[in-house]
Amino acid sequence: GHGTAYSSINIGGGSGSGVIALDKASFSNTTATASTLTIRHTTGSGANRLMLVGIGLGQSSTGIGGATVSGVTYGGQPLTRLASIQDNGSTARARTEIWYLLNPGSGTSNVVISASAAKNIAAGVATFTGVNQAATFNTVSTNQNGTGNTLASNIVSSAAGELVFGCVDVDGDGSALTITDGGNQT
Repeated sequence: GHGTAYSSINIGGGSGSGVIALDKASFSNTTATASTLTIRHTTGSGANRLMLVGIGLGQSSTGIGGATVSGVTYGGQPLTRLASIQDNGSTARARTEIWYLLNPGSGTSNVVISASAAKNIAAGVATFTGVNQAATFNTVSTNQNGTGNTLASNIVSSAAGELVFGCVDVDGDGSALTITDGGNQT
């Protein structure tokens, strides 16, 4: 069976911050178990920036054994954990975490993700502009499914001018798996 963990957040716009827009996105993963992952990322110079890092930790054969993300930095500046969950299956093989940094410096630098133990790590970094810096997050939601072939789902409502950011981690047990976005998701 598959273990899944899903985290999502609602990002606030408006209040003079502009329209939320994706600035840049980067992705990387470890090719074997490791305790760090480094992603080179370029942040633009638009106003009211937000960096989000969606991280998946996994280990299909032995489980993640309580491993967590112990820290994330961008150019040496620490990010803050916003959401985390792991599947509750017998070996807890999938975990997601979302970390953020308000108004990251523009330019190119490394995002360094450190885990508490060597595991498979996959992560995506996204920077946005037009994000309300005073009321950045409206809803944080997590869900998991520890067994079977049914993936965890997560429903987060948003209003005009808001954006929902999600992160899913799946232990595929070596079998193919397709994840499809919901009807109003892009």
